[in-house]
This record gives sequence, C-alpha cells and structure tokens, in this order.
Amino acid sequence: MLDKLKKAFGYSALESVGSRGFDFITLWVLLNTLPTVDLADFGLATSVLFIFNVLLVVPETSLLKHQKEWMTNGTLPQYVTTFYCFSLAKSLSLLILLGISYWLFGYDWQIVAVALALGTQLIQAAEIGRIYLRMELQQKRVAKVEILTKSLLATLCLAQFVYPGLSVYLTIYLCWTFSVACFWAVVMLREGQLGPIDWETFSHCFKSAFLGFSLWQHFSGVITFYLYNVDPLFLKLNEVATMEIATYTAALKVSNLFFVVPMFLQSFVPVILANAGEKSEHAYQKLVAFNAALSLVQLLSFVTLGAWLSPFFGVTDETAKNSFYVYGSLICVGVFLLNMARPLSTYLLIRLSPRLLFPQVFIPTLMISTMLFAVLTWRYGAIGCAVASAVAYGIFGTLLLVCKIRHSQTIHDAVSGYSGSQ
Repeated sequence: MLDKLKKAFGYSALESVGSRGFDFITLWVLLNTLPTVDLADFGLATSVLFIFNVLLVVPETSLLKHQKEWMTNGTLPQYVTTFYCFSLAKSLSLLILLGISYWLFGYDWQIVAVALALGTQLIQAAEIGRIYLRMELQQKRVAKVEILTKSLLATLCLAQFVYPGLSVYLTIYLCWTFSVACFWAVVMLREGQLGPIDWETFSHCFKSAFLGFSLWQHFSGVITFYLYNVDPLFLKLNEVATMEIATYTAALKVSNLFFVVPMFLQSFVPVILANAGEKSEHAYQKLVAFNAALSLVQLLSFVTLGAWLSPFFGVTDETAKNSFYVYGSLICVGVFLLNMARPLSTYLLIRLSPRLLFPQVFIPTLMISTMLFAVLTWRYGAIGCAVASAVAYGIFGTLLLVCKIRHSQTIHDAVSGYSGSQ
C-alpha cells in the first residue's frame, strides 16, 4: 500500500506543478493585460465570493471521510448522483441570477462576482469526480486531465493580448469551466457511479453527507476563503483609490500563489490517513516536515526577489512597484505562518469532530480577523490591510496548533483505535 501511496503522491505532485504552472501563466496574462479599473474590479469581485460560498454548500467533501465506507456498503453511486444533482441545481440558480442581475443592473464588478461564482461552482462539480479518483489512488488519470485542461485555459487566455478586458476573460473562463464539469460527469458515468435516483434517496443521502463532516468542512472553507480574498473589499469600503486597490490586488494574487503547493500537500492528508493504515501517522509527519521546509523557501524567495518581480506582473509605476513589494512581503509572512499549519487543519478535521474545531479555531479567527481588517484598514489604509492579513493568518495557524495540543489525548485515542482495527 505504501508503494501505491508513493506513486499517487508523485502523480499528485506532477498534477500540482503542471496545473498550477498553467494557473500562473493565466494569472500573469491577466495582470499584464487587464486595464487598471478591470484589475480593481477583479479583486473586488473575488473579495465577495465568500458570500456565495456561504450559500453554495458542498456535501461532496464528505467523500474525503466516508468514500471507503460507502463503497463497502454499496451506497456510493447514490451519494455521487446526489452530489451531481445538487451541483446542477446550484449552477442553474447562479446562471439565472447572472441573467437577472445583468438585465437589471448592467455590467459592473458585482456582475463579475456572480460570473466568477458560477465558474467556481462548475469547477466544484468537476471536483466530485476528481475526489473520487484520488481517494481510489488514481492520481495518474487526474493529473493527465488537469494538466491538459489547464494548459487549454492558459492558451485561450492569450486572446487577452489582442482583446484585453475582464469581460473577455469571463467568457473564456465560463466556457472552460462548463466543459470541464461536463467531462468529469461523463467520467463518473462511465465509472458506474451515476444513475437514476428518487427524491427520497436524494434527500437521505444529502442529509447524511452534509449534516456530518461536510457541514463543518463547508463553513471552515468559507472562512478560509474569506481570509484569502477579503482585503480589497475593506479597501473599497474605506474609499482607497482604484490604482491602490489594483496594486494591492496584484500583490495579493501573487502572494496567494504560495498557497498552491502547501494546498496540494494538505489535500493529500486524507489520502494518507485513509490508505496508509498503521503507518499513517509517520507518513503524515514526513509530509508536515516537507511542507514546513518548502514554506520557508517560498517566503525567502519573495523577500529576496519580490522587488524585481513587480514589472513581470504588470506593475510598472515606480511608486506602485514599492507598494507591491511592501504589501506582498507582509502578506507572504502571513502566508508562511498559515502554510506551516495547513496540513494540521485537514488532519484535525479528520481526527477530531469538526464540530469541536469550528468554535475553537474558525469562529475566533473570523471575528478577530474582521476586526483587524476593519480597524487597521480604516486607520492606515492599504498598508494596514496587509498587516491585518498577515496577523490574521498567524492567528489562524496558532489556534490550530493550540487546538491540537488541547485535544492531544482525543487524537491519540482515535489513532490507537484506528490502528487496533487494522
């Protein structure tokens, strides 16, 4: 089994490097082609996506914890079909909202937010198939498709050099996400995991999946996304100049690139815990050590090279260059602190009851970070917003560590019980 895990990890790493590399190209194209106003609108739109995420619940994350159990008792196709039906309903609702909003209000950054929410939902629908294959250690198949599709998106976005504008990007992005979602639905159909379902079965599967692990996983994900992207919203509320919001958005998006590889490592935690048996704790500790070393290298790379990176990401004004470096450095410090604790977040969600983790980690983080963003941005503008971001990330990571220490005995009992059952 460990050999299979090593191969799966290798293909997951290939997927992460390949797909995120093309994500980087796409971001670079956007930062170098979008007009200042469009870039500011892009930042504002992504900063309010957490509002949609609160409503667009994702019961399919329960596959991370229960897929093996459902496969054993033969109910997995019912759950997978339920997840796809619910994703379809969410996508159609957002499409209707997009049409109505455009008809009533015309094109503005709020419309961009709805369009991005629709694209995000379509990608989440595709994630159902990807989670299924990853939990079955079929990372090779996922890697091939992800790299191919992300390369296609990056290639299509080159049209921005000829037709620059956020509306052009949104058109490309929505067409691409729809195609990817359809592809993965066909894959799951061929895997025999999709079929007819009645309302009673749908209702039972949805409640069973969502009211357990997924409910708490969903809201913790919403809060995490809020921390990653909310900065431009506070800048807008404090009437910071559009040029400054655009510069901050560039720094924020570049800094968030350093989440990518640690996020990949974090996503592998459930696979390890589900498949490594009694050696799962040792494998997890090795992953944590590698993640810590990588996170430090990432921070040092931006601190060392960040001052020369700004023109590469479309920031050419001399004043804006300095601001880009200062904002980016502060945010990257916070990214480093959170990345150090990132595998621990998923580990605790698996080993502990998510209901315990939510009030002890996520709610305090949300409250404290919101207060920090509001006060520091109001008092110091964009620089205060960057400081608030760094401190909020640090608090998040610290609370995760405190929670692990507080519940160390419960975790030990859970691990011992799992090992004894093997």
